[in-house]
Order: sequence, then structure tokens, then C-alpha cells
Amino acid sequence: GTAARYGGVQQRAALLNRIREAGSLSEGKGVVHAFREMKRLGYSLEDVSLHYRGNQGLDLIFSNSGRHAVVEAKHGSYLSSLRTYSGLRQGSLRYNVSRLNRYLDYGDGTHNAFVNQLLNEAATGQLESFGTFYRSGRIFELPPGWPTVPAIQR
Repeated sequence: GTAARYGGVQQRAALLNRIREAGSLSEGKGVVHAFREMKRLGYSLEDVSLHYRGNQGLDLIFSNSGRHAVVEAKHGSYLSSLRTYSGLRQGSLRYNVSRLNRYLDYGDGTHNAFVNQLLNEAATGQLESFGTFYRSGRIFELPPGWPTVPAIQR
């Protein structure tokens, strides 16, 4: 059935929760595309919201065999959809670390222990990052040195 196609009841619930947080239909489509692509690569969606001050923060966190990945889900086609805020490019290691630290400062505290775990993974080079692009159907791994180091299409 439907739940099985999405990886079971818990994964379907996690996906629905992230879709509810999306601000628009196009964002929702981007979330579903990210979910499908990450599932294809063997990842599961974590049912956590790391937002603060409304809709600021990291949208999607996935896991695979104890590793975690931050995913920027975009409705657009290309890496150019990843914007720059205060000199930090979405999907870059520095951007992800900045957003995790801001969650600790401004979030509701619900996921502080998990965020500290992700920060430890980032510090040791274990935290992965991906960008997914609904309109082109593409997914890119964003290595720790990205955007200086090229993205890798998956």
C-alpha cells in the first residue's frame, strides 16, 4: 500500500509532518522529491523540525547506518537555487553549522541533544549534505568543501 511505498508508517508520518511545514505547494513538491531521492540512496527521514523564528532553519535531516545528512530540498532545477545568506551558501558545511547553532540559540530546545550530536558529526567531517532539485529531478552530494569543491551528482 501507500505506507509501504514510503518506507512504512513512521516514514510516511515523518514525510507528512515535513510537508505540513512547507510554506507552499512548490516547497512541498521539493520535500517529496528529496524524500524519494534520499530513500533511493538508502536514507531514512528523521521526524524532527529544526526550525526557529518561524520557518528559519534546516528543513530535512536524514540518516543511514548512524550517519546523518542535511538536505536542502528545492523546487528549482540547479545548484543556483541554493541561496547565500550572510556570506553562507545553503548546503555548505558552514551554513549547516550556523543553522544548527542558531537552533540552539533560538529554537524551542526540543531537539538540542540531537543538534549537538549533528554539530559533533560536522566537526569530525561525518555530517553529510545534499541538495535536491525537483524540476530537474536531480540530487547532488555537497562535500564538506563545497562550493569550492564541486558537487557530486547522485
